[in-house]
Amino acid sequence: MSKEFNIAICGSARVGKSTLVNALCGKQVARTSNSLCAQTDRMEKYLINGNDHTSSISYTITIYDTPGIESWTEDHVRTYFSRIMNTSKPLCMIYCASPGSFAQLDQLQWLVDTCIKS
Repeated sequence: MSKEFNIAICGSARVGKSTLVNALCGKQVARTSNSLCAQTDRMEKYLINGNDHTSSISYTITIYDTPGIESWTEDHVRTYFSRIMNTSKPLCMIYCASPGSFAQLDQLQWLVDTCIKS
């Protein structure tokens, strides 16, 4: 028996999404940089394959690393998150933010409401 799980990592540009992907994968798979330039310019996916030895169930976790959101206009935010949700069909969506980063809480509330409805 095999199980598949999808996780989407999203948020503003340059907040460490790809660094989180590397930590979850346990190795350097996503390109990162200390520069102020964003490193991820398109959605990338990384696979983690494993086996739960106690129940003999194999699993695949697909982690989607997404480009950072640059514009917080309502249309841009809804398009950005809708594309992520439609492409990755995530079981879990992790929103990354750094201290002092810019986010519109009403836009994130829309995302939470949309996820609950899905």
